[in-house]
Amino acid sequence: MEGQRVAHTVPLTARVPRLPYGAVTRAVEVLPALSVSLEPRVRIVPGDGSGATGTVRVRISANSGPLAVETRLELPDGWTSTPGTVRHEFRDAGETVETSFAATPPPGWRGEAEIRAVARVRAGASEADYGVGYRTIEHRDLPLARLWGPALTVVRSVAVDPLHGARIGYVMGVGDEVPAAIEALGATVELLDEDALARLAPGPVDGDANAGFDAFDAIVVGTRAYAVRADLVEHNQRLLDFARRGGHLVVLYQTQEYVPSSMAPYPASLPRGAEEVSEEDAPVRLLQPDHPLMTTPNRITEADFEGWVEQRGSKFFSDWDPAYTPLVETHDENQDPQEGVWLTAAAGTGRYTYLALALHRQLPYGVPGAYRILSNVLAPRSESPPAPARDP
Repeated sequence: MEGQRVAHTVPLTARVPRLPYGAVTRAVEVLPALSVSLEPRVRIVPGDGSGATGTVRVRISANSGPLAVETRLELPDGWTSTPGTVRHEFRDAGETVETSFAATPPPGWRGEAEIRAVARVRAGASEADYGVGYRTIEHRDLPLARLWGPALTVVRSVAVDPLHGARIGYVMGVGDEVPAAIEALGATVELLDEDALARLAPGPVDGDANAGFDAFDAIVVGTRAYAVRADLVEHNQRLLDFARRGGHLVVLYQTQEYVPSSMAPYPASLPRGAEEVSEEDAPVRLLQPDHPLMTTPNRITEADFEGWVEQRGSKFFSDWDPAYTPLVETHDENQDPQEGVWLTAAAGTGRYTYLALALHRQLPYGVPGAYRILSNVLAPRSESPPAPARDP
């Protein structure tokens, strides 16, 4: 009717460049002065909780500038961080900085705790704290999205024997967080890129035992690495030689690009469409509970498969040479029992292990059993009697 007021709301938009595709129209956003995030999402503390938790990384992005920022960790009572605070001067919007802290719990600490990152901005007499960040998801022809979350790390104590002093080589495939989990156990991890695989010798170099593959207690081939690393296929024999000389070669789950009949020390089959167990709580049976990989340094039990997320594992061997020893069996409902999940075999004076358990999914969530299995697989081996196993 005449004289009535009608409200019509429309989003405020603007054209922004999207080179080389021209420009796109996007809704105008009001973003905080700082985006603050903290990694990893979960950090485990081996054993009784004494010593540093390892490194946590604060990432700060400025949406305006200039800004004077002081970053610190908010810690539970009794914890300390090194450094205590870090200052940074942001000059322009879009600048990003990363800062590392080591957080240390009090002696004998056990349980679960939260660490938060806080970035304080001072402007004259006023100040403001920021502790939330976002990750931008942007793809052509799709709306831009931001995933928001607090700058938070959960720290969890786990009854696991650490890997202090161990040196592990890691061949990264499509990308995962397993190297960070190995470091959380106290080991030193060296990522083996194309140059390293071509350069490092199977044994000592010029008499230096720390210069070749022999310097590593184990070499781990990451998930689906054979699908994306042509250099890995080219130098696969060098990794087998490392195992035969006394090392431990651990191959995480692979796709059909990995041909174990020629790439593993003994024949096996990994067919296209290899089996997987997708039920995260599928039953697990220990086939060799007294095998050293099941007892040293942590005794693995069915309890170590509690609290898993997403799946049990993927891309299992379907058949294998008698030289392999299968260690566990699992299956989904109405699926045949699967024993090609975790197999190991002596190779020369060393060892080869195919490990298709979904550790890469469990470790970022701090699942205790996954860390205990990882510790057993990567623990340096010797002829001396093993230490008593740590129960869960």
